[in-house]
Amino acid sequence: MSDSIKIKSDYIELIIFSLVLFFTYLTSFYNYLLFHTIAELFSIIIAGGIFVIAWNSRKNIDNSFFLVMGISFLFIGFIDLIHTLAYTGLNIFIGYDSNLPTSLWIAARYLQAFSFLYAALVVNKKIKVPYLLIGYTVITTILLYFIFMGIFPDCYIEGSGLTPFKIVSEYIIDFILAITIIILYKFRKFFDRTVFIFIISSILTTIISEVAFTFYVSVYGFSNLIGHIFKIIAFFCLYKAVIVIGLENPYNLLFRKLKKSEERYFNLFDSSPVGIGIADIQGNVRAINKEMYKITGYTLKEFKTMNLASTYEDPSLRKKFLNQLQTTGKVHNFEAKFKNKSGNFYYALLNAELINIGDEKVIITNVQDITDKKQFELALSESEEKFRTIAEESSLGIVILQDGLVKYCNKALTDITGYSEDEILKWSQMEFAKKIHPDDLPNVIENYQRNVDGEITSSSYYACRIITKADEIKWIEIRSKGINYLEKPADFATFIDISERKKAERRLEQLISTVSHELRTPITVLLMSLDYLKNHRDTISQDVEDRLMEGISRNIHLLNELAENILILSKIDEKRMELDWVEYSPLEVINEILTLMKPIGQKKNINFELDIDENIQLRGDPKRIDQIFRILIDNSIKYSNNDSTIEIRAINNYKGKFNPNNDSGVLFQFEDHGIGIHKNDLPHLFDRFYRAENVKDISGTGLGLSIAKDLANLHYGDIYVESDFGKGSIFYVFLPKIKL
Repeated sequence: MSDSIKIKSDYIELIIFSLVLFFTYLTSFYNYLLFHTIAELFSIIIAGGIFVIAWNSRKNIDNSFFLVMGISFLFIGFIDLIHTLAYTGLNIFIGYDSNLPTSLWIAARYLQAFSFLYAALVVNKKIKVPYLLIGYTVITTILLYFIFMGIFPDCYIEGSGLTPFKIVSEYIIDFILAITIIILYKFRKFFDRTVFIFIISSILTTIISEVAFTFYVSVYGFSNLIGHIFKIIAFFCLYKAVIVIGLENPYNLLFRKLKKSEERYFNLFDSSPVGIGIADIQGNVRAINKEMYKITGYTLKEFKTMNLASTYEDPSLRKKFLNQLQTTGKVHNFEAKFKNKSGNFYYALLNAELINIGDEKVIITNVQDITDKKQFELALSESEEKFRTIAEESSLGIVILQDGLVKYCNKALTDITGYSEDEILKWSQMEFAKKIHPDDLPNVIENYQRNVDGEITSSSYYACRIITKADEIKWIEIRSKGINYLEKPADFATFIDISERKKAERRLEQLISTVSHELRTPITVLLMSLDYLKNHRDTISQDVEDRLMEGISRNIHLLNELAENILILSKIDEKRMELDWVEYSPLEVINEILTLMKPIGQKKNINFELDIDENIQLRGDPKRIDQIFRILIDNSIKYSNNDSTIEIRAINNYKGKFNPNNDSGVLFQFEDHGIGIHKNDLPHLFDRFYRAENVKDISGTGLGLSIAKDLANLHYGDIYVESDFGKGSIFYVFLPKIKL
């Protein structure tokens, strides 16, 4: 009934359009200018309507053809409107002849043809509307400027008629429109069939219209009239395609892909590798896919009539599943044991979610058969139960040797040795022995043999060195004990990496030895000086006494400095040095140091030049920064010549060789003009207790530069040195800008 009404309505519409077209044609006999105005206004109104529909539907249109045509026809209609107002006889634009409306016509048709072509090329592509609007605005503005300024080629000459440019342009436009039809045919699947026919009809009648416009001599000629008649038909077809069909059947134009998406998602649903079921909130199954049928053995018809709780081995789990779903709206990784149609039990992993489809809530559940995985997990759990507690979470390296082969090792052992678990499990007892350092191997073999022979009834203990996969030597502590593993004798051993402890012991021994040596000299000088003062109190001259007291003071200062430096080094070595990170001014720190040390420099008539921006602010521990700068300034004074200058500078945001990581930071320079450093001493300058031969007579512990470098490193910076022996040195301290 509705189809017959629609057909009747279409016939009525066709009759009305034919009558309108006929009466429009009749107006040409009365007044051609009236006919032209009616024909153009018809196309302009349609162009505006196309734009309004496309613009208001731009967020929903999935076919870019209609969006491009909608926007383009706004500008095409605008040029057509100016063409109508400029037509010969209206006399709105004074000083122009028939060339003006003809040029505007050909510009509008070029814009229309290229718009059709571009729209056909982007049918299935996304376009950016702002860029499209800007593009059409620029093109339209340029065309109008060229036409009204006389730059555009002439299209009509009074008395002669159409120019070659105008005629050739009409054929070019027809060619572009013909190419558009071919392209649209390739993309016809993106259009409703009726819409596609109307679009092609519109383009074809436009081609006929353009051909007619190649023959007229007068702008009031018969060919001109025929061209406008076909233009009305072309715009009517476009009207039918975009406005009427777009309004009557919006889903056909805007949501064609939705149907295809629906089909695609159904195919995905049915071919999914996991079982999927859809049920209402009461638990009534609405749909299942093939995999669900394969897992359970039940058809959709059977699911609709059965009690789902009966498929659970424990029916109470069904209630637990539903309670969790109703509480949170979803169920994640719900494991349960089920019974299929054949009566066999299987394990399944369920994930479900409660969603809204329209006004109805439904449950979507996916079911994954994990029977094989579950059986494997149970077997694995049984076989590893004896060792899991003591091995998997242990920080000790663990190995079990049996029948001369490695039977088990844990991750901690792989971390210690550098070898993977697979590599270690291929080792024989001899292969394992090869990883022991050759110097320690005899002792290890002796202890192992005593354990095997039963001489050691409890666990044995020994320390030795091993060679890792990376050829690194590590000290380890081994404890081994005979055990019964899988009902056979085996050797169970644990490994602890004690390399750091050994290094600490060696550092302590070295420190004790060095400190003992360094303390011996100043203490000896103190004892001798005090003894001399005691025994010659009555006969000693004031000058000698002053020199002795100065020596005592200098050595006490040296002992105090040594004790302070050793305390700092011990904190650094034991990683106990805690920094108080605050914002500080490097200029203020250096000024405070110079206030205390300038009197010392004045004894050698040393001048200090300071070039540091007061606005520089850094983050760090001001106390430790003070120590770094004080050590460097003290050294500069010690090793500078008399009557010289010490220059202290800061370069903010320094980029260069002393900033290898290209960090944001500040480079400080401490430059003296003193004795300099020999090139042979430079590589050892920051070694602890190192002192060059040419400074043995200058007091010092040989720890200052080492401490300064370590403290700079703790601030993520570093210290560098450049020196010209005999002329002076420059120490560079780079400190990055730390953000806390």
